[in-house]
Amino acid sequence: MKYAVVDASYILSFLLPDENNPKVDVIVEEHARDICTLIAPSILKFEVLNGLSIACKRKRISQVKALKLITQFVELDIQYKDVTEKFILQTALKYGLSAYDAAYLALAKETKLKLFSHDRVLLSFTQT
Repeated sequence: MKYAVVDASYILSFLLPDENNPKVDVIVEEHARDICTLIAPSILKFEVLNGLSIACKRKRISQVKALKLITQFVELDIQYKDVTEKFILQTALKYGLSAYDAAYLALAKETKLKLFSHDRVLLSFTQT
C-alpha cells in the first residue's frame, strides 16, 4: 500500500467543480480503491471548510453544493496524523512558512512520504 500526504489545495482541486485536475483524480481514485492511503494533519479539515466557504462567498459554488462537497470530503476518509507543535514551529521558522503550511511539510518529512500540493513554494521544500 502506498501512502501520501495531501494538503488543502490538493483536496480542494478535487472537490471544486471548476478545478478539474486529472492528476488529482488519479490519486484520489487510487485512494478509493485502497491502492493509496491519504494522510494529512488535522488542520486539513478546517482549511477545506474555509476553502468551501470562500468558494461560496465568491459565487463559485452554491451553499447547497458546498454542503454536498463536505459530505464528499468526509467520505474520502483521509487519515489524520499530527506531528508535534514543536516540530511544526521549527519547520515554519526554518522555511519561512505559516504554521498551517508547515504542518503539512512537517508531516511529510516526519513520515518520509511524498507531499501532494499545488503550492509550488511548499513543494520546493520537500527536496531539502
